[in-house]
Amino acid sequence: MPLSKNQLFSYHELGWVVVKDVFDKATVEKIRSEFQGIDGKIAVMSLEEHAKMGVIASWEPDLPEGHPKVIQQLMGSDNISPTLHSLIRRRDIVDMVEQILGPEIELYHSKLLRKAPGVPGFFPWHQDYGYWHFGEKMPAQVNIAFAIERQTIANGCLNYVPGSHKIGLLNHLNFGGESFAWGLSKDFDQFNAIPVEYEAGDICIFGSLVIHGSEPNRTPEPARFNTVAYSVTRTHKDENARYEVLRTAKA
Repeated sequence: MPLSKNQLFSYHELGWVVVKDVFDKATVEKIRSEFQGIDGKIAVMSLEEHAKMGVIASWEPDLPEGHPKVIQQLMGSDNISPTLHSLIRRRDIVDMVEQILGPEIELYHSKLLRKAPGVPGFFPWHQDYGYWHFGEKMPAQVNIAFAIERQTIANGCLNYVPGSHKIGLLNHLNFGGESFAWGLSKDFDQFNAIPVEYEAGDICIFGSLVIHGSEPNRTPEPARFNTVAYSVTRTHKDENARYEVLRTAKA
């Protein structure tokens, strides 16, 4: 089902929009099962093995002593989950992207983001284009967050600053982290933001310039979502860059 006029208005005015019930409970459970035990599997593999699988893992940096390694961010997540691989390329999903970006669409990347219970992990305030501008000529991308678990204030859902995408790209600081090396601030009171809660199976579409961040997961349960960035084709600074083309303009 395409985005309605009201949904498009929300995206363009606020910087994000939630779409309910995009994938069903059976799909949610398949994705969860395909990521089962992924931390331990990835932790014992070499970087060469990671490369063969098409993944790059970043680890939660502030774990208590003796705590097993926890993936904070897994790039190439669709190479792990066949169900996710199909979902993010589904025609109705790409149709929504086309309503925002137009008919020339590439898959920029897919990454699993997780908030493990009992660890201090948080995502500092940032704009995605604060990272992507190093390789992209313009902020011609849109992100979709696919909720694998329910996203709530308690488990560290993303908070968005409404209308902040209209400001343009702000100067990002280098925090030196592994997953989130660049950001605007680590002070969660820095911006007047809105926490966006939604259920497993819902998606949140947001632009590459909207300011967002999140607090730690304060529940005993995991909180995972997968973000997928879609890009307008031929906007990369590196002319040799090759991304999967999902749609081209009709002749």
